[in-house]
Amino acid sequence: ADTDTAHDDEPELATDGQGAWIVVWDSSEDLSLAGGGSAGTDLDVLFARSTDNGVTWSDVAPLNSNAGADTASDDEPRIAGDALGSWIVGWTQYGGAYGDDTDIVYARSADGLTWTAPAPLDPYAHGDDDNDLRVRFAADAAGRWIAAWTSQVDRGLGLGGDGDIIISQSLDSGLTWSLAVPADIAMLDEDYADVNAAVATNTDGGFVIVWMSSNPGAAGYGTDLDIMAARGSFVPPCDDDDPCTTDACDPATGCTYTLTPNAGTEVCGNGVDDNCDGNTDEENAAGCTFYYYDGDQDAYGVTTLMKCLCGPAYPYSAAQGGDCVDGNAQVNPG
Repeated sequence: ADTDTAHDDEPELATDGQGAWIVVWDSSEDLSLAGGGSAGTDLDVLFARSTDNGVTWSDVAPLNSNAGADTASDDEPRIAGDALGSWIVGWTQYGGAYGDDTDIVYARSADGLTWTAPAPLDPYAHGDDDNDLRVRFAADAAGRWIAAWTSQVDRGLGLGGDGDIIISQSLDSGLTWSLAVPADIAMLDEDYADVNAAVATNTDGGFVIVWMSSNPGAAGYGTDLDIMAARGSFVPPCDDDDPCTTDACDPATGCTYTLTPNAGTEVCGNGVDDNCDGNTDEENAAGCTFYYYDGDQDAYGVTTLMKCLCGPAYPYSAAQGGDCVDGNAQVNPG
């Protein structure tokens, strides 16, 4: 601060509640990079970390790992952390790899020191020409995250370009994110701006989003700006740990599990549906044994009637054939 003449703007602060603090901001300062070179005079996201409740701070460094190579403007950083030790910073990027519009990109850290390479929070960033901006994050104690931002991308839903609040969820501390959807389905049928979202979570798997809207609404809120609110719940994980199902997760309808047969070979005795047909240890599985038809249960079966099974199953229960009068238990080769 004593020597640079660049503008530092948009500071944002977060803590893990255990003495660690991280502050982020955007800056055009041409910082020297640890690996050589400099960050340039475009806007980058900078950060500093404290582990003693803000008494001392680390050296300032770029948070976006591409600071030395990119010429995009990285603006309006927002940070949050969860109780599991994960930190996420998201910001608005103008230009660069995703076109001349603005997009939401983010980076994640497990220690507050090293950060993943910036990545788009929304897959539409790769192909749209409309703006996404002003992201906000919140996380609960279980590592579930909610992100909310303003988007002018239609997404094939009839949202138009007026600006709507879009949300995305992560159930794994920000490693993966759900498909982004409108915070309120009423946004599908209106042409009013919804901007400046804020979001918070509770301890019961729920979250609340508030934002500013110019929508007069069916109740007739007038032409002034009003604060709107919506609430929701985190969609439960859709991985049922069953290799035989294709799992799908939709924020609106929840989880679906579809049985998906494969060309695997069923194996006797391992308790697994190896070929994913809904059955276990069926006839002709690998490792099966021939059992003979034994209607009279005298331990001898009909030689010409047999099945290869994983275990005896009436009436195919005899391990040996030779019974020429199967209807009489007193007549058999024994």
